[in-house]
Amino acid sequence: MSMMKARSLPILVTLLLCSAIVSSGCWDRREIEDLGIAIGMSVDQAIQKKRTSEEEKQIVHKHKTIMPISVTYQIVNPKIIGGTSRGNPSNQKPYINITSSGDTAFQVARETATRIGRPPFFMHLKIIILGD
Repeated sequence: MSMMKARSLPILVTLLLCSAIVSSGCWDRREIEDLGIAIGMSVDQAIQKKRTSEEEKQIVHKHKTIMPISVTYQIVNPKIIGGTSRGNPSNQKPYINITSSGDTAFQVARETATRIGRPPFFMHLKIIILGD
């Protein structure tokens, strides 16, 4: 019996170490300054622009007409929020409003990420406003 315990002890220790490494909480850590934390979002129909015939050929879609969308994100400005401990002496707003438009939601999100230099992070989204 003691020989069996001696064999299972290293296996048990190895399993415990592996589970401790796998279950650690920092494996997908993201810094707050590297995220575009969205707290508000507005979706509306954008003004449809004229397309050339070549652009129409490139668009593969079931419907004949594509309704472009315009999305406005309200993104937290972490430099203003966490900059000082005694309020906001620079009188800047703690958020930035960014409007992007495109044919698909993916295109709009990609354009927004390019413009602000950070990917939008929607875990703290408080409100979504839908237009006509």
